[in-house]
Amino acid sequence: MRRFKTRQVTFAPHGHILTNVGVWTPDSRWIVHDCRSDAAGSVFDSDRIERVDVETLRVDTLYRARHGAACGVVTCHPHRDEIVFIHGPEHPDASWSYGASRRRGVVLAIGSEHPETLDARDLTPPFTRGALRGGSHVHTWSADGTWIAFTYEDQYLVEQSVRSTPSASPACETNQRLVGVARPSSPVVVPRTHPRNHDGGCQSMMVIAANDSPQPGSHELLRADSDAWIGTRGYVS
Repeated sequence: MRRFKTRQVTFAPHGHILTNVGVWTPDSRWIVHDCRSDAAGSVFDSDRIERVDVETLRVDTLYRARHGAACGVVTCHPHRDEIVFIHGPEHPDASWSYGASRRRGVVLAIGSEHPETLDARDLTPPFTRGALRGGSHVHTWSADGTWIAFTYEDQYLVEQSVRSTPSASPACETNQRLVGVARPSSPVVVPRTHPRNHDGGCQSMMVIAANDSPQPGSHELLRADSDAWIGTRGYVS
């Protein structure tokens, strides 16, 4: 039987938080992590993404957030020197701060300082096809590197649920965590009808529908998360 030995590779006093999948670079040389202060990772306060060389123990800063934003939950592309991670809002204030429905995914080529926004956001009806109405989280590439899966929460539904004005729809469904996918294709451009709207480089869509009252024994779901890709040879619709 082979014997395995645990070996420490990071020593800095700050946190080194790993995502539950996809933390090794394609050459199996580096591990990527963020620097959240809480050991459980529940406090989203990391200002940078790092990687550590598991042989030399060298640590590189791959990205540093600016303008009050935080970043984290990083995973690697299976074949290219790219990473994808959560990016919180720049210039957060009382009306818009980090939250499950107020974050976005970004893709960064290793060596670049400028990540590309993954998912477009449009918070104003009638909305934009291919854009999200909320925030994405835990981004993971498919094995062939062509799709990115993520979990999602809907800011529009959050706002509708707390409003007491006559314009709020009583039939509006509840915000629940769902699973979506994005594929790099033509950019999604949204109107600037909300100060937190932004464009994105991918078409995004939900692949799971939630039901506020799922029937026992049915295929209806209340929420969905902890997703994983199956297979290695690509996917068809």
